[in-house]
Amino acid sequence: MESVKKRLTEFIAQKGISQRAFSEIVGVSSAFVANIRTSIHPKTLRKISVAYPELNTTWLLTGTGTMLNPTESEAEQLTESDRPNGRVIPVYSMDVVGGFQSPNEIAEDVIAREFFVHAQDGDFAVSVSNDSMSPIIPPGSTVLLRECPVNPDAIDWGKVYVVVYDDGASRVLKRLVHDPHSPDPLAVSLVSYNPDYPPRSLRLTRVCRLYRVVSYHVEC
Repeated sequence: MESVKKRLTEFIAQKGISQRAFSEIVGVSSAFVANIRTSIHPKTLRKISVAYPELNTTWLLTGTGTMLNPTESEAEQLTESDRPNGRVIPVYSMDVVGGFQSPNEIAEDVIAREFFVHAQDGDFAVSVSNDSMSPIIPPGSTVLLRECPVNPDAIDWGKVYVVVYDDGASRVLKRLVHDPHSPDPLAVSLVSYNPDYPPRSLRLTRVCRLYRVVSYHVEC
C-alpha cells in the first residue's frame, strides 16, 4: 500500500518542482517531505491545502479518489453516484471563544479547506483554542458546524453545539443538556468534557444562534 509520503512525492513530481521548492511554497522545513512517517499534522495539511487547493487531501491521506480535485466544470458534470460523500469545507481564521457571526457575514479570509465526510452545503468549520472540551475535542481541533433552530424541540440533547449568546459576540462550545435543577423547559445546562470547567446554566432566550457540531478533526 502506498504511503502518505509516496503520494505527496507523486504530487510534487506532477507539479514539476523539487521537494525543497514545495516546502518553501507551503512554509515548512526543507526536510518536511523526507521526515513524513505515517501521516501529516492537521495544521500542516491546512497549509498544503491553502498553497495547493487542487490537491485532494483525502487522496493524500488515505489513497481514496484521485490526486486532484475536480475543477468546477468537471464537478458540474459528475453524476450523483460519482460524487464523493461529503464536501470540502472552508475553515475560517477564527476560533470558538470570541465574537461569532454567520459564515455569510464573516470578514476574515478562509485559512484552509478541509474535507468532511458528513458535510453539506452551507456547513463551515472553525478551529478550537480552548481546552474546555478536552480530551474529546482538544485545542487545535477543527469542528464542522451546521446552524439549527434555537428551539428545544430541535435540539439533539446531550450533543455538542456552539452556542452564540444574544450579545452576538460571546460564544461557547459545550454539550447541551436539560438543566436538571429547573422545571423551566427553556433552561439548559452547558456542560464541558473537561471536569475543570463546571456546568453553566442558561435560558434559551439568551441564545441568538445555535450551531450543531456535526463532526470534528482532532489535531494529532
